[in-house]
Amino acid sequence: MADRELVPLNTKMLSPAAKKAFDFLTQEVVGQDMSILAITEALEMFNSPLRNPSHPIFVGLFLGPSGVGKTLTAEKLAQFLFEDPCAFTKINCSELSQEHEVARLKGSPPGYIGFIDSTSPEARKSPHPLLSQWNIDKYHHEYLTKVHRDELRAIVDRANAMKTGDIEISTVLKRRFAEESKAKEIARRIRAIVARRGGKSKFRKSAELKALREKLANHKKEMFRLTKIVVQRSLRMHGGEQQLRVDIAAAKKNGWYYDFEHPPTELLSIILFDEVEKAHPTLFSHLLEIMDKGKFQLGDGSITSFQNSVIILTGNVGRDDIANLLTGEGRMGFRQGQVYSPETIDLNRDIYRVVVEKMKETFPPEFIGRLDKVIVFRPLTYDAVSKILDILIRDLHTELVKYKSALVVNIEKPVRDFLIDKSMERTEYGARMLKSRLKKYVKNKLVRLLNTGQLKAGDVVVVKLETINGKQKPAFYKEKKQTRD
Repeated sequence: MADRELVPLNTKMLSPAAKKAFDFLTQEVVGQDMSILAITEALEMFNSPLRNPSHPIFVGLFLGPSGVGKTLTAEKLAQFLFEDPCAFTKINCSELSQEHEVARLKGSPPGYIGFIDSTSPEARKSPHPLLSQWNIDKYHHEYLTKVHRDELRAIVDRANAMKTGDIEISTVLKRRFAEESKAKEIARRIRAIVARRGGKSKFRKSAELKALREKLANHKKEMFRLTKIVVQRSLRMHGGEQQLRVDIAAAKKNGWYYDFEHPPTELLSIILFDEVEKAHPTLFSHLLEIMDKGKFQLGDGSITSFQNSVIILTGNVGRDDIANLLTGEGRMGFRQGQVYSPETIDLNRDIYRVVVEKMKETFPPEFIGRLDKVIVFRPLTYDAVSKILDILIRDLHTELVKYKSALVVNIEKPVRDFLIDKSMERTEYGARMLKSRLKKYVKNKLVRLLNTGQLKAGDVVVVKLETINGKQKPAFYKEKKQTRD
C-alpha cells in the first residue's frame, strides 16, 4: 500500500469572523491579548457545529490590577457586536452584599410586591429583574431595530394596510348586502303585481313591470360587481396576510420584533458581574445554575436563557498584594525610565501567583471549576500606556467632530511623556488616571478655548510642553491661517 500524502494544517489560523473580532479588540484593549483570544475562540466555537448548546458562549473570570482593561474588554466587545460600548448588562456585585439584595437578580414570585407579568402589554416599560430575558436581550434587539429599521417599517405598514383592507372589504360587503336587499324587495313587488293581475300575459309586459325588472337587473349587476371586488380583495389579502405572518415570524425569531411571551432565541448578550468577590455567597449558587445549564429560573417561574451570552466576571482579589508588587517594581508595571520586559522582570508571574492564591481563598472550588477561563490581566507596559494615549487622543478628535467642533489637535511628544508621567503618580488607578490627566491638561483647556471663541471648527492646535512659573505645563498654540495675496 502506497504511503499517503499528508497535508499540514494550521490550527492557529482564526476564521475570518473571529479574526475581525480579534483585530478590533486588540486595537481597543491594549496589552491584554490573552483575554481577547479567549473570547474570540469562544465566539468561534459558538459559530461551529461543535458548540455546547446548553452552555453560555463564554464564562470568564478576569482578575488582576485595577485599570488595566477588565471592564473595558466588555465595553469594547459590546461596541464590536452592537456598535455601542454601553450595550451590556452590568451587575454591580458591591450592591449585592446582602442575601435579600441578590434576590433582585430573579425578581419577586407571583403575588408578592414587585411582581411583573412579563407577558403583559406594559412589560417593556416595567422594571424587570436584573437577569430577566428582556434585560439581557434588549441591547441586541435595539441594535437590530436600528439596522433593520426599513424592513420593520415595511412590515408595520403592511399590517396597517391589512387593517385598512379589512375595513374596505367590510364597507363593500355592506354595499353588496344593501343591493341584495333592494333586489329582493323589487322581486317581491314584481311577484305581488303579477299575482294581483292573475298572471295574465298581457299584464306581464306592462310599463310598470318593465321598469321594475330593469331596476332588478341593475341591482343584480351591482351585486355581482361588488361580490367580485370582495372575492378579489380577499384573495389578495389572504396571500399578503400569509406572507406577512411569515415575515413577522422571521422578525420575532431574529429579534427585530420582541415577543415577551415567546422571546427570540437568536439574540446575543453580554453580562458583566463587576467585583464579583463583593457579592453575597448566594450569588455563586445562581451562577452555578447558569454555568451548568445555561438557564436561570426567575421568581415568576419564567426561564432566562444564557445560551447566547458572554459572561464576564471581574474581581480585584489580592489588590493590596498587587499594589505592593507594583510599588516595588515601578509604576504601572514598569520601572521608571525603563521599558518593562517580561524576560528581565518577573512581575507578571508574581502577580499571577498572588492572584491565583487569593482566588482559591475567596471563591468556592465548584465555581472555579466551571469557569471557561481564569485570566489574570497584566500590568501595563510603557508602550501599552503610550498606545492607550493614542486611543484616547483619537477618541477626543471623534468627540470634537460629533459636537461639530472639529479641531486638529497635535500633541507633541514631550506633552505625551508628561501626561504618562503624571498618570504614574497613582498606580492603583491604572490607565484610568491617564484618561483623567488628559482631561485635566488637554480636554478641559480645549473646552475653555472653544467657549471663549479663541478656537473654532477647522483650527489646527499645537500643544507644547513649556515651563511656566517654574512648573512644566502644556501650552496651547493655534496655527495662523495663511491668507492669499
